[in-house]
Amino acid sequence: MVSEYVKHTIKHLIGGDKIFVIHNGVDTGFFNPSKRNLEYLEKKYKIDLSKPLITFIGELIRRKRPEIIVELARRNKDKTFIIIGRLNRQLNFKRLIKDTNNIIWISIMKRKDVACLLASSDIFVLPSLYEGFGMVVVEAMASGCPVIVTDHGAMSELVIDGVDGFKIKRVPNEIEAFSELINDLLKNEELKKKIITNALKKAQENFNWERLTLQWKKVLNTINSTK
Repeated sequence: MVSEYVKHTIKHLIGGDKIFVIHNGVDTGFFNPSKRNLEYLEKKYKIDLSKPLITFIGELIRRKRPEIIVELARRNKDKTFIIIGRLNRQLNFKRLIKDTNNIIWISIMKRKDVACLLASSDIFVLPSLYEGFGMVVVEAMASGCPVIVTDHGAMSELVIDGVDGFKIKRVPNEIEAFSELINDLLKNEELKKKIITNALKKAQENFNWERLTLQWKKVLNTINSTK
């Protein structure tokens, strides 16, 4: 399984002792801070570089709660919110963003441009209710972009709150908590640098494919030895 969260959800079906957890890996050669290129993004996607860039990437479905990003944009008009995601019948997303002028919505973006966007963004936000893993979170961490996620599902495993990212609990004032944290992080350059440094280290050490390949070999050898 790709996370302890997924293991927990299915262990009653086959027994937890029969399930191995190996996280997904990230290509740190493809996703890394060197891909930062604001001028390219400005030219190709008409992004306002005079404002901080807050990014969300994910399908526009209820589980990922893109409506929270829209509300954050309404409360933070001094920032540009970039939303990358395909339309889904679950949400009338065009209607949600019709009265906003600081949201740039792009339904599909090439992977090389995603790497550029993550490396160029000030903060990545994913308010999803749950993720089996959360690949884009690790990609953001590897890109040198601070992440703010909800404290649910596998994302709780990927981020240590206040160390290499931030986690928001689902509470009545959740949107306010997201907004305050975004503003606090943008104002505190020292904290931002610490988060980026720790996240880069985690991505390079914990989620690199060389390490994960060794884990897979170990698991396969264990399985074969029990046959």
